[in-house]
Amino acid sequence: MKKLFSLIIFLLSFWTYATDYNSILYYFKKEDFINADIEINRQLKDKQLKEQFSCLSKLLRYRTHNQIIDRLPQNEGANLNKLLNNLIIGYQLSYSDEKNNGDAFKYFSKALKIAYKEQNDELTKISLIAILNLLRKYITIEENIYKPYLEHFELLIKNKSDDVDLILLKLYKSYFYSKEHVKKEADEHYCSIVAELNDFEDLVKKTPSDHPLLPYIYYELGIRYKFFRFGNASKNCQLIFNNCDSSCQFNNAINEFKKSYSLAKKLHNHPDLESSSLWQIADMYCRNNDIERSKEKVALLLKFNQKRRDSFDNHYLISRIAEKEKQYEKAFFHLGRAVTLDYKLKAKQNSFISTVITENNNLDRWKTNFNNADNKRIRNKKYLFLSLILLALAIIIGYLLYKNTKRKQRIAEQEKALAAERANNILNNQKLAIIDAMVSGQEKERARLASDLHDNIGNTMTSIKFYVEHLEQQINEKTFNPSLIDNLKKLVSEAATKIRGISHEKNTGVFAKEGLLIAIKRLSKVVEKNHHITINVWDYGLDKRIENRIELTLFRIIQELLTNIIKHSNASEVSISLTNHDNILNIMVEDNGVGFHLKDLKLKEGMGLKSIELRIEKLGGSVEIDSYPNNGTTIIIDIPI
Repeated sequence: MKKLFSLIIFLLSFWTYATDYNSILYYFKKEDFINADIEINRQLKDKQLKEQFSCLSKLLRYRTHNQIIDRLPQNEGANLNKLLNNLIIGYQLSYSDEKNNGDAFKYFSKALKIAYKEQNDELTKISLIAILNLLRKYITIEENIYKPYLEHFELLIKNKSDDVDLILLKLYKSYFYSKEHVKKEADEHYCSIVAELNDFEDLVKKTPSDHPLLPYIYYELGIRYKFFRFGNASKNCQLIFNNCDSSCQFNNAINEFKKSYSLAKKLHNHPDLESSSLWQIADMYCRNNDIERSKEKVALLLKFNQKRRDSFDNHYLISRIAEKEKQYEKAFFHLGRAVTLDYKLKAKQNSFISTVITENNNLDRWKTNFNNADNKRIRNKKYLFLSLILLALAIIIGYLLYKNTKRKQRIAEQEKALAAERANNILNNQKLAIIDAMVSGQEKERARLASDLHDNIGNTMTSIKFYVEHLEQQINEKTFNPSLIDNLKKLVSEAATKIRGISHEKNTGVFAKEGLLIAIKRLSKVVEKNHHITINVWDYGLDKRIENRIELTLFRIIQELLTNIIKHSNASEVSISLTNHDNILNIMVEDNGVGFHLKDLKLKEGMGLKSIELRIEKLGGSVEIDSYPNNGTTIIIDIPI
């Protein structure tokens, strides 16, 4: 939150710095230098900017370089500092006695270039105003010289304007279109825009009475009425004033010039406008043959600080007054002075126009290069923006691919974990099945043992019990029969033989030193004797003992297979083959019994074949069963050892 607040403060301060001089420029355009100085002291914190704006304010206010401090701020710093310095130097040159307007125009052009670079409309306007004010000093000026600047100023106003901009635009149009001594065709040009200039009266009504630009509006109204009173306007143009005759136009012109003079004098910041208004009043009286009033105004006019333009105008006007008074010698003298000054002024004006044309060409080339560079910058920005978009897309795609890869990895890990869990469950189930098979095998073995004991030993033991009780009775009765003892001995011997046979069938020395092969052969002999079945045992490669755990398991399995043959197959011959090859023990048990269908194998649970398969799988081996009804059964076991 603190960082965000700091960023907002920074942006606000940056925006304030970028716009705090706009109000100062507004008062400069308005020629309200009192309020301009107030804004300079109130808003500007930068020392160099404050000094430059103050210097420019004094120049524009007093319109003379004598009132300005000798030391200018160094032409360093930001573009705004450089622009202000160029304006200050330009105005100093234009207000100097030498009237070096050509050099002044160069500095104003530099300021305009900087404003173009900054793309700041207000700075561009203030630079264009400096150029247009300089150009309007010349009576005869080519249209192609001022027109680009005036059109650019009008274009800026269309984009964004204030009340001062609109007044200045109307004034500039009036300045350049209504010069009294412009080319003849300008009369028609001016006539074509009279309708637009007719709203000057409305402009006067809307403009406050203390507005610094109001004297200029009065002056241009006077020029317009004077032009239609003494100019060469066409009849079509004159129709606009069909409600105002020549006397009306004369009085209107005089009144407007007087308003301009009085208000300019009251505001104390328009000395040039005061003298220009007085000269126009004197000229109007002279043209209307009111010589005395004209001479009064000339007397007031001569009190002003003379400048070359004023001196030429004054000598020319005095010469005309003297001519009307028939003072031809005086008229000739002042006309000669006017011609001399006019020659010098025209030479100066030609030099100025040459400088302006050169600067215009330079400015056009600079604008072309700048626009090309700006277009290049715009293209580069577009490329950069496109590159950033592509980079952002690449980052997003990369991030999505990364997320997708991580998701797939997570899914794969989950599937792997599930597979491992399933495998573990299967393994556990197999272990449980093996344990169940082993337990089931043990239970079946116990059941068979119990059955053998019951069937074989139980009857014999019952007979022995009967003979013992009978013997006890004879002893008590003292009628002892010796044959009873012999029969009892035979029964005991028979019981011992049966017990020994069962013992040999269940465990025939697997744990003894002889090993698996000897135990199977011994088991076979016992089964042959007790069940009258021929059993052949074949072996190959069993020279060495194998692990006791494996031997015990295999013995129990073969023992169980022989039991199944005895109970279910009705076989008369059995073949047992044991072969050890490449550490694989192959056991094959064949009989010539009744056989069975393999599809019925699941139904023959009593045979215990499933239990045998599970125990073989626990040892890492495999079981193959081949049987068919009436064709016997073959069981093949392969176990790694």
